[in-house]
Amino acid sequence: MYRVKFWKAVASGNDFIIIDKDMHQKVIRGLGYRKLALMLCKRRFGIGADGLLITRVYGEGEWGMRIFNSDGSEAQMCGNGIRCLALWASLRSKVKEIRIRTRSGLVYAQVRTKGRVKIKMPQAKNMQLHIPLKIGKEEIEGNYVEVGVPHTVIFRKKLTDIDLQKLGKAVRFHQHFRPEGTNVDFVKVLDKRSLEIRTYERGVEAETFSCGTGSVASALLAFRLSLVKEKEIDLRTQGGKVKVYLDEKGEETYLEGEARIVYEGEGEI
Repeated sequence: MYRVKFWKAVASGNDFIIIDKDMHQKVIRGLGYRKLALMLCKRRFGIGADGLLITRVYGEGEWGMRIFNSDGSEAQMCGNGIRCLALWASLRSKVKEIRIRTRSGLVYAQVRTKGRVKIKMPQAKNMQLHIPLKIGKEEIEGNYVEVGVPHTVIFRKKLTDIDLQKLGKAVRFHQHFRPEGTNVDFVKVLDKRSLEIRTYERGVEAETFSCGTGSVASALLAFRLSLVKEKEIDLRTQGGKVKVYLDEKGEETYLEGEARIVYEGEGEI
């Protein structure tokens, strides 16, 4: 039996459990990261969350973060998770400019008023446009980019008529994206600076209320395809609104939105 101290955090409906690695060396050695994530993230049987954030402090204003999905797999980075961790770190240290080490590199975060956090995203790479994807008897068009993690964005006129679990899973495991697979974002263009998005998230293997990297990928691809004209893009998710900022060349991207620490607690596993 291990005792765990944790914090529960949420960003735009995407929820996470935060634990301090230095406080939990024994449980990590005993269970391992994968099993710990499976046990803590399982809804109705654990604390319940989309992911587990394991952090440690490296110096003033600098933390490390490893993120494990609810299925126990590890993600390279997570936009909403970083917003949650940056807020948590700022509340503990009173520092507003936070640096977070991730598997995708160093991410810079700025904690603003009312729990809003703005982060600079990793450089986008491996962009592929107009990919024909055969799904059963249907062919759909996907657009791919890596923003720390892989995303395939599918633009549609309506988002309410999608069997998102079925179609999202089919694209996520499509042979074109093997072996790692892809996150899948279904996007509706609302106007020249606004998008609506629904995401099937790899590692959760279901739709999540929002996805930070998915929002960035969708905004970047919409801009490259001239579906939006502005460089400040509002995205409507099921968990609330976020904003993506693009630089003049549409290469550097920033994600901003609200994060909250919902509660903290201790438990035995």
